[in-house]
Amino acid sequence: QDALNIMNKYPRSTFAVLDIAGHNLQIEQPQLFHALINEWLDRIET
Repeated sequence: QDALNIMNKYPRSTFAVLDIAGHNLQIEQPQLFHALINEWLDRIET
């Protein structure tokens, strides 16, 4: 619940719940990591 509450402070944030992911997503699932980061960057540039 705390993680969802912080989203109110960051209107362009993204909250993703990932199955089979640890604290090193950029290493464990690099394609998913890059897809999420690129989608977020595309949204904040507008």
